Amino acid sequence: MMSCFLRRKEKGAGEKRMRKSYDMEKGLIAGTGNAKIYSCGETDGMVFVEKMYTDARHSREFMEREKKISQEIYSRTQKREVVIPILAITEDGAGRMMLKKHGQFLNDLILSLDTEYESSDIRGILLKLGIIREILLSLDTIHFCGGDGPDGYVHLDLHPGNIFFENTDIDQGQIGTAKFIDFLSAKPVVDGKVLQGESEFVIASPGYAAQEYLEGSIDAICRATDLYSVGKIFCRMLVQRPVPVWEEDFLQYSKDALEKALGSSLIAGIVSPFISCALDSNPKYRYQTAAGMKAAVEDISTVLGNCLNRDYDKVLSYLYEKHFAGQESLVEELKFDEERLLDSVKRLKKALLEDHINSSKCYFVYKGLRGLLEKNKKEIIDYKTIKNILLVSGISCCNHMGRSSEAIELYEEFQPDETGLSLDDYLVLINRTAVSYADSLDYGGAYRLIGENIASLEAIKKTRKRIVSGLNMNIEASRVKDLARAYSAKGCYMVLCGKKEDNGKTPLYYFDRALEEFGNDRGNRKITVSHVLQYAVEINNKDIFEKYAVEENYFGAVSRLGDEGTLVYILEDILSQEDPYSLHVFLKGIYSFYLDNISDEFLDILNRFLYNDFLYFDKNNPMELVLRRVGQILSEKNGHKPDSNVLRAYNLAMDYVPEAKINPDCPINILTLIAYQTKYQYNQITGCDNRELYRRFMDHCSRFGNKRIVELYKDGPEKLNNVLCFEYI
Repeated sequence: MMSCFLRRKEKGAGEKRMRKSYDMEKGLIAGTGNAKIYSCGETDGMVFVEKMYTDARHSREFMEREKKISQEIYSRTQKREVVIPILAITEDGAGRMMLKKHGQFLNDLILSLDTEYESSDIRGILLKLGIIREILLSLDTIHFCGGDGPDGYVHLDLHPGNIFFENTDIDQGQIGTAKFIDFLSAKPVVDGKVLQGESEFVIASPGYAAQEYLEGSIDAICRATDLYSVGKIFCRMLVQRPVPVWEEDFLQYSKDALEKALGSSLIAGIVSPFISCALDSNPKYRYQTAAGMKAAVEDISTVLGNCLNRDYDKVLSYLYEKHFAGQESLVEELKFDEERLLDSVKRLKKALLEDHINSSKCYFVYKGLRGLLEKNKKEIIDYKTIKNILLVSGISCCNHMGRSSEAIELYEEFQPDETGLSLDDYLVLINRTAVSYADSLDYGGAYRLIGENIASLEAIKKTRKRIVSGLNMNIEASRVKDLARAYSAKGCYMVLCGKKEDNGKTPLYYFDRALEEFGNDRGNRKITVSHVLQYAVEINNKDIFEKYAVEENYFGAVSRLGDEGTLVYILEDILSQEDPYSLHVFLKGIYSFYLDNISDEFLDILNRFLYNDFLYFDKNNPMELVLRRVGQILSEKNGHKPDSNVLRAYNLAMDYVPEAKINPDCPINILTLIAYQTKYQYNQITGCDNRELYRRFMDHCSRFGNKRIVELYKDGPEKLNNVLCFEYI
């Protein structure tokens, strides 16, 4: 309804009298100390109402001002009617308006919600968010109504008593259009600034009004001042208590206070960032537009809907994106459903098969689902099957993140006699585990597992080939991509194990088998070709490098690699595509075979890359290897001088990729080993002693029980420069 607080800029005594005849003659439907609204007839589904100010002396003055501004805003918001204007003023100074018959003021809706739902009931919170969404949708119309004149208007006195909802039925979950009354305080906005207008009155509602408005900080008042009030309205609905008039918002609506009021740390954690932004004491740090605030409301509604539906993986994904470590509260608070858990586990498995996955988010989801699984272990009928499917995802996450030791531990938990997996999933599991063994530098273990995989996959291949032949189908239908991947991996593991041959077959034999099996699959062929090119570097065979690069168009359609102009063309092309993997392999080839062929133009491009172009690349592996290789090339070409560009390249290599930094509090993985090697090379360039680095490295390995790595590098600091003799990643 009306404002519950009225302050004049110039104070003056005025006669006040209550029009009691209105109370008796017409139906009182709402009121505050400042004004009342009366019903005075209806027609065609509309209710005629009259609004009376209790201050008789200024009633007509107030009403004339309100009529003028409300009609002005109404006339400019016809595309979406969100204003209930003063249509006329009676002889007694009452303002006449029309309301839809089937509507309610927000005050009444809030009281209904308080009665119907507990504060922690997600269904009730979703309805409240729906109400806030409609308020913001309507408010955005007022803020940006455009047309001739101001850009829009700010209301400056929003509270539950002056927001009317049409066609709303809470019992049916139906929320209609939000419309506003009480425009006495409204101001025009021009070029983002609020103009003071003609009114000498400041109407405010303590508890809902923003501090800058209560204090009369003219320059600070903006659209975010209205959005503060909307935030307070949501708080009133959420905690089901009247908003405090003077108490600090950060105390009343902090995460801890909300958790206590709602009895739910999960819900408090989800809504508290929204409330903190909405109620920030500085309007510059609040939501700046109603549309932006509405988008945040819709995000919260989505995740709470996921909570209600027990879509555990979707809730965990949201918590990860909002930096809320809430797996524990999720496990404790959401109702458990075995079928919904299995659905979430399957969606996670599917997500890990997509391109460009967020491995950290997937790992966060995996940990939350694993906690949920273990907490409800006793009531899960098919516990072992769900666990095995989840273990596949866990191993895949660890594989992507370089958590090789954890992946191997998960593999050891796997129970093959009760897998619940398809054969394809099982073979993927073995392949992923083989990669984890390799990342742990247990190349023998990786080689053994991939050999077992190949035997199974070749049997599948024979069966599929026989069926395809019998049906006269295209040969492409008989290809087994997992077999191709296994061939490619075996070639890599042979190199890592130092095996030049296996029953007379070289690594190149298995790479060729992989390319044959991939057929026309350009994406997977390119990965295998990158392994071939790195293998060529490892055995110092320029002919193999150039043959496969040209024949497979790995660096584009070029006939040879040695020309200065061709090398510049390839570098610019790769940078334009922002392809770190191709860039890594290309620079490795340059460093090994083509240093004498690169021009000053090529070096200039590398230097620009260090200061601008690298910023466009994602902060993921192998960018740390790319940046380090740039440093090596520049160092070779300048006579091994540690100039600013060389040092910048190495510093970026050690800092650009978060997961490739030396962190003594995290387990050793393949990316950590790369980081130690980079630091070793940096110390060599700058003349620093590597003995302290070596001591830290060995302590790091020992603290996390990496006995294999300790044994491999026990001979001294020089071994750090041989961490990766074959960069297959």
